[in-house]
Amino acid sequence: MKLIKIHLIILLKLAHPGMAFSNSFINIATEEFPPISYSENNEIKGTATEKVKCFLKKANVEYEMKVYPWVRAYHLASSKPNFCVFATAKTEKRLNQFQWVSPLIINRSILVTSLSNPIKLASLDDARKYRIGIQQEDAGAARLQELGFQNLDPSTSIDITMGKLFSDRIDMVALAESVYIDLGKKGVKLKKLAKIMELEMGLACNKKIDRQLIREMQEALERFCSKPN
Repeated sequence: MKLIKIHLIILLKLAHPGMAFSNSFINIATEEFPPISYSENNEIKGTATEKVKCFLKKANVEYEMKVYPWVRAYHLASSKPNFCVFATAKTEKRLNQFQWVSPLIINRSILVTSLSNPIKLASLDDARKYRIGIQQEDAGAARLQELGFQNLDPSTSIDITMGKLFSDRIDMVALAESVYIDLGKKGVKLKKLAKIMELEMGLACNKKIDRQLIREMQEALERFCSKPN
């Protein structure tokens, strides 16, 4: 009987390679990052969120998804053995710190300022003399630090950083282009100054999560959930 059961599982895996047959459960952390991930009417939504929910369902993974401040969400995935976090920029520095299910979206990190600010940049390098607001554990911020930028003003959230911008405590802000677009839709008057880097964003999982589960989620993403939003 045991041999028959094993053969049945093998046949099912061949027919449905995106499915997980263990009782898999993981904790999913995300942030308020519209339109990529955000909470609305007690539900977590967003372009990346829908892809994550899609491949978790296809891979038959049980999960609990919660919204945290970004620094907390990132810390949970890096320190807790059963946590993943999205949407996380897949940078060279982070590549070996996590296991990845990617890409969820392609984004860009950019510098912006208020529409009324007369600052103009011919290149990213021209921004070195200005005060730049950044978010902790942000990929664009990390890139600026790698490039040797000195006048960086960190905050724990984009709301705090934007408050600093509009009270003239900083000159510009490093943020994701998707956030810039979303803020514009909400009436926040900003303008782009320069591109920092391209961002491939994915689900970053703790290294202790079973590798087979990561492979099954990646296959489910590629087979069923990769249509552009």
